[in-house]
Amino acid sequence: MACAGLLCWAATRVVTWYERRPTYRTRAAYHRIEAESLRHRLSGEALRYKLASYYLSCLLANPEANIVRETPGSVRSEEFHPFSGPRSGWAAAVEAQGKLADSTSKKVAYHARLSQEYARAAESFWSPVPAEGAVHPIP
Repeated sequence: MACAGLLCWAATRVVTWYERRPTYRTRAAYHRIEAESLRHRLSGEALRYKLASYYLSCLLANPEANIVRETPGSVRSEEFHPFSGPRSGWAAAVEAQGKLADSTSKKVAYHARLSQEYARAAESFWSPVPAEGAVHPIP
């Protein structure tokens, strides 16, 4: 009786895998493309964070710098300091940019992991079924 139950379970698993394999492949491709797209976006976000933090540190180190002469027109003003006037939120903006880059890197890791799980699930019926959102919370 136990042998018949085991055989029935194995047959059900094979049939279920055969039916879900195209879905697993599609989901793997979706998560791979999403990870690549976010990885491209992450490189830009990280570069912006690096440049903004460098620029802000230079301004804080040299508050007497002639900003009118040394910066592009988008940030020129007669009296400038990051913590006063219309640009007082620059430090917070730089911090927010860093948090955005961290959040994007977590999303890249999430989609890359799910892409691997779905690809592995599509290879063989013995592979574990991916648990999207249950085991790995969506960032």
